[in-house]
Amino acid sequence: RIANATDFNGIYLLNGNLSASSTNKAVAGTVRYALQNDIDAVDTVNWNGGAGFSPIGKPSFTGVFDGGGHCISSFQWRCLDRSYVGLFGYVSGPNAAIRNLTLVDARVNVREGSNVACLVGYLRGGTLEACSTRECEVVVQAGTNVGSLAGWVQDANSHDCIVRDDIVQVAKGSCIGSLAGNTQSSRLERCRVESATVWSVEGTEIGGLAGRCEGSTLTDCHATADVAGAAN
Repeated sequence: RIANATDFNGIYLLNGNLSASSTNKAVAGTVRYALQNDIDAVDTVNWNGGAGFSPIGKPSFTGVFDGGGHCISSFQWRCLDRSYVGLFGYVSGPNAAIRNLTLVDARVNVREGSNVACLVGYLRGGTLEACSTRECEVVVQAGTNVGSLAGWVQDANSHDCIVRDDIVQVAKGSCIGSLAGNTQSSRLERCRVESATVWSVEGTEIGGLAGRCEGSTLTDCHATADVAGAAN
């Protein structure tokens, strides 16, 4: 059970790998975390020498995190060079899932990196369900696979997810979007972007919903966004 920002650090110390040896074991092979209430994470700006919250998932988060409809506000992460950035840096495995969670006013700032987002940097083979971001901002000087909800979604599922009033700015890079920077061999259903801004000076493959969509299926998804870049 997760009740405050410090509890998240406990997941990080477990390297985000929810193995059967964890005391949070729910069923054999799968460990589940549940958010018990809303969390104001504004103090994370002072963590790790001012870098902010360290992304969960080293090497990868393979369990289930259920936000219970709660929100985490003012989560922050700043660094020079880093890939796999987000509240969850790397989520993988067929049983891995992040669900029923909202991020509000999150701030991610990276000088150079790939797979960068507010919620999940890289989702491989898992599921994002009923998650949302609102009034969040991602700023990257140079990067690939950059989004607000997710950076790269590969061989995964995302459904009933929403991005509202978010800003994604990448000065130079590729695969830049709001819901996701890059989707590959994935299924997106009932996902939407409402009033987002996706901007890049020298970026390519830029989109309001996703920058790149390769071998993926989108069903009942739509986006309302201001998009500007070298090649959209």
